[in-house]
Amino acid sequence: MKSKRRIRQQATSLKPMLLFFLILGSTVMVWFVPPAHISVIILFIFMVTMISYLASTYVFSKKRQIMITSFVLLSLILSAILGFELLNTLLLLSFIIVVAKLFPNKQSKKEPDEK
Repeated sequence: MKSKRRIRQQATSLKPMLLFFLILGSTVMVWFVPPAHISVIILFIFMVTMISYLASTYVFSKKRQIMITSFVLLSLILSAILGFELLNTLLLLSFIIVVAKLFPNKQSKKEPDEK
């Protein structure tokens, strides 16, 4: 039986390879596959959302990672439904920023200063 640590290391080692294949697949879709059906568009939205999720794991905390991924997902869905509208994108971005400010970061308790 594999330990949890070994399974986590194997999953971590697969992230860069999965990210590379997702970027490669989305690039191929943009250049060679015409967006004629909604299934192709939904697949592309899913791939770009997964790319943003995996890429943000290397840079941001879990909370920021989820907010960035939700922004990308919602903006791409809105763009697919309504077409790209700057006002909708700005409203969505401001909503994500407000949500990020409402939920403060978890900080450890500070010890009182000794005199």
